[in-house]
Amino acid sequence: MSTANTRASSHAHGCREGCLFARPDDVVLVRQRPREAFLTALCRAGVTLPEIVVTDLDAPTIDAPDLGALARVQPWGWTPRLARRLAPLRARASDDPVPAQGWPPELLAKALGVSVLRRLLPGERLSHIETIGVVAHDAGAVVDAIEQFRGAGHATVACKASWGTAGRGTIRVLAGPIPDPQRAWIRRTLARQGTIVVEPWLDRVCDLSLRLTIGAPGRACIDRRADARRGRRVPQRGGVREPLSAGLARGSSRCISCMCLDALARGA
Repeated sequence: MSTANTRASSHAHGCREGCLFARPDDVVLVRQRPREAFLTALCRAGVTLPEIVVTDLDAPTIDAPDLGALARVQPWGWTPRLARRLAPLRARASDDPVPAQGWPPELLAKALGVSVLRRLLPGERLSHIETIGVVAHDAGAVVDAIEQFRGAGHATVACKASWGTAGRGTIRVLAGPIPDPQRAWIRRTLARQGTIVVEPWLDRVCDLSLRLTIGAPGRACIDRRADARRGRRVPQRGGVREPLSAGLARGSSRCISCMCLDALARGA
């Protein structure tokens, strides 16, 4: 498909792995074109490739003028800053999901995720309640939460700024006295954001990401799934398209399967 004849149902994606998850009539925006060997392997695996357009994804604003009209601009996840950077593309889209007044800041906070998780995981069917994070609003509450998780047998505890992305704004508190630099980080973060989420540092089995679109209150649909397997030294090995439970121990497999069934039962 040429960029001059981009279909009205096309989307613009902002990640290289979009080549794997995109539809054939999508447009995938990338910093540099993937290696031909990678694209050939996808084709041999039965993937129909979307249109791939190289553009500057690090510019203050992101655009691809030759694309023409679009149906939607669909990054992996929206943030206020990304909405501003994608403004040129959004202006050519017939369906713009970004509300004119923007999003309430609380919607993007990790503190909200903690309260939602407590409602979604009653009892211990999917996860132990005591592993869910604690929202703290002052330094004393942060220290109390750290000691609470240590008392439950977690030697390492994570403290996360309520507004932070991709592992940023997080410290790991190891066993023993809390170092002065980490205490200073706690004070600075509370002064700047007012909230810290404290939770145990758990061994990771796999990362499961679900991208949801909420079209109406109480109704959500799963747009795409990216199951990223990660090792100890490799930050990310990539996305996989296979059953979620593939390669996992039986207990972990059952947990993840139940979690997905619960999400579907709740209208996802």
